[in-house]
Formats: sequence, C-alpha cells, structure tokens
Amino acid sequence: MPRGPQLTEQERGKILAYREAGMSCRMISSLIGRSKTVVNNFLNNPKSYGKLKPTGRKKSIAEEKVERLILSESTKGLSASHLKVVANLNVSVRRVQQLIRNFRHPATQVPRSTAIRPNLKNTQAINEVEDENVEVS
Repeated sequence: MPRGPQLTEQERGKILAYREAGMSCRMISSLIGRSKTVVNNFLNNPKSYGKLKPTGRKKSIAEEKVERLILSESTKGLSASHLKVVANLNVSVRRVQQLIRNFRHPATQVPRSTAIRPNLKNTQAINEVEDENVEVS
C-alpha cells in the first residue's frame, strides 16, 4: 500500500493529548481517523516524526578535506601519491587523482541554466542562421 499523508500539526497535538489522558493507540486511531500504525510510529518518537533520513552512500572524504587537498596540490605541486600520504587519506591514489580532476570550486561554476542550450529542431536552426545573415537596411 502507498503511504498516506503525514499527520498534521493538529492531529499530532490531539494524539499527544489523548495519550496523556491514558488512551491506547487503537482508541486514539479510531478517534482521529488514522491507522494505529501511524499513531504508534508518531508516539515512539514524536520529535523525529516526518523528518527524512539521509539516503545514499556516505562520502569517503568530506568536501572541506577535498578543498584543502586541492589547495595544497595547487600551491605545493605534489603528486597524488604524496597528497595521499601527507593528508593521511583512506582512499586509493586513483581516487585522489579523480578528486583533483573533477573538483570544481563553487565560486567558479557556471549556472546550469546558462551552460545548457536547448536542442533546436532543424527548421528552427535554419531560421536562426537565415536571420543572422539578413542585412538590415
């Protein structure tokens, strides 16, 4: 079954009030019209209800450490193997090379909207070329 909508602030308040009054999860769920599972999940940890857990694999190296690595590489001119030893990294030399090659400083990045030009159909491209070649009199 798909997930239902999250509990509103009003429903959360009602659940907490009913629970303090000594009602069971089943009774609370019938009063507010929600499943006993959602009521029970909310009561298990009300502060973290509705917050997403971080997904995906964790980064092997923090972004700040990568920036320091790039800075030391550019100023001292060290090789990837020397950088790995100096920075005491738990990654391979190849990964250090990849980090150096792929690093783009946020201040120098071009926004995606200006970097990507939309695909034009052949007729649109021809019309643009013709418009550029027309002399203005």
